[in-house]
Amino acid sequence: MKTQRDCSATTSNACILLSETTSEYFILLADIYGPEKSKREWIRSASSKTDRRMGNRESGRTGKQGFPSVTAFVLSAFEAAKMEPLYPKAAWTWLLQQQNAEKNWGKTWEYYGVEAYALWPVMRALRQKNSKEFALPIQQAADYIFSAQQGKLYWDSGDPAQPKRISAELETALMLAAYPDLIGNVGHIATENGIQFLIQSQGEDGHWDGGFFPIPNARYVKEEYVFATARAMVALEVKSEK
Repeated sequence: MKTQRDCSATTSNACILLSETTSEYFILLADIYGPEKSKREWIRSASSKTDRRMGNRESGRTGKQGFPSVTAFVLSAFEAAKMEPLYPKAAWTWLLQQQNAEKNWGKTWEYYGVEAYALWPVMRALRQKNSKEFALPIQQAADYIFSAQQGKLYWDSGDPAQPKRISAELETALMLAAYPDLIGNVGHIATENGIQFLIQSQGEDGHWDGGFFPIPNARYVKEEYVFATARAMVALEVKSEK
């Protein structure tokens, strides 16, 4: 399947969100109906404007802003559909090169102001590929995840001086999503603490507080309780399966 490979002219956040949510759609199709259903739907929509705009993610290039999360989401979508991107080696090489000195994949306001958002799709993509080449960066990132808890029962690295920041509940759920293989392992107390924190912090009406999306625009206010509740439910579901 060929798609337009250059999205660099599109620098809006809409392009980034489109690629990530479209990828999650194909991953969900594969989870529910199997890879063939995901593959057929992907090919069917390949000629649409939507798919052409996400084409450059296949080669490991994510436009001017270079968000590792976008490439990771798309790589996972390819894996779910049992398909290969146009330039797989370039994509994986680029993604590994984005791991920083702290052994995560950075944070920006588009990443909810925390490292956890990028860690979630990148770690999933690396685990799915199951390559020996990825063992060290995965372990280094896992070490970062657990050290970032800093002795707390949860993860909360957002800037307290910011009026709009995500909640500890959402950040904790994202960190647990970054390495679900360790959930339930009694040797990783930080993970167990995170699960207990989510259980205890659920609201009486069933939802989890998500805080606010930290866009630097005073007129834009977006609460993240839906995202937080969804990610918390996934984390607890994974825990119950262990």
